Amino acid sequence: MKIRRREFIGTTSALVAGMAAAAPGSARAQQGEGGKPPQVPTRQAKVERVFKAPDTHPNALEAAADGLWIGDQVSERVFRVDWQTGKVLH
Repeated sequence: MKIRRREFIGTTSALVAGMAAAAPGSARAQQGEGGKPPQVPTRQAKVERVFKAPDTHPNALEAAADGLWIGDQVSERVFRVDWQTGKVLH
């Protein structure tokens, strides 16, 4: 038996449509009272700055012999920083 691409896509799309039509009843069973989904527990994250960077959003770091290269995410600038002092080298 040889199945063609068009027949395969038509058969699978009909199968998926049938599964989607049967799904609303099971989706309602997962929802809480009043049709709202149950609440997912969340919490506030605390951001702790561990290292000082020359710009506000450091995103890239490269260690080289002449110092650390730090790339900023927002301004798209690159800084070369001294290993020991942390000062920007020009």
